[in-house]
Amino acid sequence: MNPRGEPHPRRVFVDSSAYYAVSAERDANHRTAQAMLTSLVRRNATMFTTRYILAEAHALVINRLRNTRGGADLLRRIEASANTTIVPVTDSDEARARVIIERYDDHLFTLTDAINFAVMERPGLTYAFSFDSDFAAFGFTALAFDLLR
Repeated sequence: MNPRGEPHPRRVFVDSSAYYAVSAERDANHRTAQAMLTSLVRRNATMFTTRYILAEAHALVINRLRNTRGGADLLRRIEASANTTIVPVTDSDEARARVIIERYDDHLFTLTDAINFAVMERPGLTYAFSFDSDFAAFGFTALAFDLLR
């Protein structure tokens, strides 16, 4: 338990905003992201993501940092991580994502956001390592640094 009485998450979905922050030293969330990732690995948490997230994270590194080698390295590190499971997106996930987009038309959820929400629902994931407020807006717990202390 952390100081707020919450359990340390053992299963966490990782978003592109977290991967980008870990990779980009100039990102405002870089130190927090590094510390969160270190804590998750130290606690042997299982991290889940999708190829959609890998594509987004790679694009962020390429487009914002102008770093093709860094983008390729990021993909290799994620794919080689013993703690990370890349969850295949199913046709059912895509169908559920379209329902989410239609139902929450007052939110700016992208198709990728909605697909990731559907993927998280499948195994009952409730925590997201993300700096994107959309996860919390949908009802998931976006990890704050003090949650992992």
